[in-house]
Amino acid sequence: MSQQVNQKWVRFPESLQDIFEGLWQEVASLHAQWELYQDLFTNADDIELINSTVPGVFQIIEENLRVSMTLAFGRLTDPIDHGKKRQNLSLARLVDTIKSHGETNLTLMTTQVFDQIRAECKPFSEHRNRKFAHNDLSTTVNYKENPLPGIGRNRIENALVLVARLMNLIQIHFEDGETAYAHGIQMGRGRDLLFCIRQSVELDRMRHEAEVARYRNVN
Repeated sequence: MSQQVNQKWVRFPESLQDIFEGLWQEVASLHAQWELYQDLFTNADDIELINSTVPGVFQIIEENLRVSMTLAFGRLTDPIDHGKKRQNLSLARLVDTIKSHGETNLTLMTTQVFDQIRAECKPFSEHRNRKFAHNDLSTTVNYKENPLPGIGRNRIENALVLVARLMNLIQIHFEDGETAYAHGIQMGRGRDLLFCIRQSVELDRMRHEAEVARYRNVN
């Protein structure tokens, strides 16, 4: 047991501390990725800026954010183990560990929310298993007959809300506090990156206009 975890979740049962901390980090990271995705790819003016400057770079960023978030949702909703020797750090393990402590009411509440999470995240698992973690043959070569389910913004946001609710049910129970996962503090956001690009474009425009003006004055 790490000293840092003990200091952070001191009021949790010892068997829950590492599990909760690992999932807390995963959930916080997932929310940060979604925040970045929204910063970069929601506003029409920002998308126009991206397409007029370095669209190839942002295409890779968007694709990798989608993959990373899909895999993260898949990890969170994994079963307790995968095989006889491998165990998963997942929400299922968290709920099961709570149950082992005899926390009847908390077990009931978290189980209900976890069932909702699994239902909401089923399309993510399909994408992970058939496209990102594995290259499913039928999906790849015959996609029209084996399409993947669509994943819209509403599903992502609903899943994030449910995951945060489950985590906060547990944190409130043991520590009488919660985490504002949707309002993380980042050292720089996607909007800051776009601001810098916009400033660079404006500076280039001003330099170009100045060069044109000098050329006209000379001639």
